[in-house]
Amino acid sequence: MNLLSDVLSLLTPRWWILLIATTGGITATCMRVFETEKSRPKRAERKKETELRALTERI
Repeated sequence: MNLLSDVLSLLTPRWWILLIATTGGITATCMRVFETEKSRPKRAERKKETELRALTERI
């Protein structure tokens, strides 16, 4: 147990940020890869609506 705490204390905050960002990226990738066939068209529709909303705000 002491070895584990020593290793964790050696990691600088920069490495912790990198570790958290990498974990978030892997999670997002896995969610997209494993999404069902039903949810893909829904996600595409939401993205299209968001783009249209952004376009109307610019006009």
